[in-house]
Amino acid sequence: MPDRQNREQLHAKIIANAWKNPSFKEKLVKNPRAAFKEMGLDIPEEIQIKVIEDKPNSFTFVLPPAVAHTEEMSTQELERIAAGAGPISAAGACPHPDRHALSRGSC
Repeated sequence: MPDRQNREQLHAKIIANAWKNPSFKEKLVKNPRAAFKEMGLDIPEEIQIKVIEDKPNSFTFVLPPAVAHTEEMSTQELERIAAGAGPISAAGACPHPDRHALSRGSC
């Protein structure tokens, strides 16, 4: 899995481009697959993509898929994983079967 810094840099790059370029922002909302591809991120067709633009009086919460064997973990362990502090990170999980795909620009 790519490290948190690489994910954050890519995320920041996409957001900055959307803020600066209204046509990219429109593409990102209407056709996110094409917008991501334009930024060098090739997401497989079987992966569903949703881009939601937050508004000043809204709050968007994304619940990532649960990690395996949650029933065997303590609440504290799960909180560390959810925060990205464990060996598995739920926060930056790539939905692609190859968990290293984001670092290669394919997730």
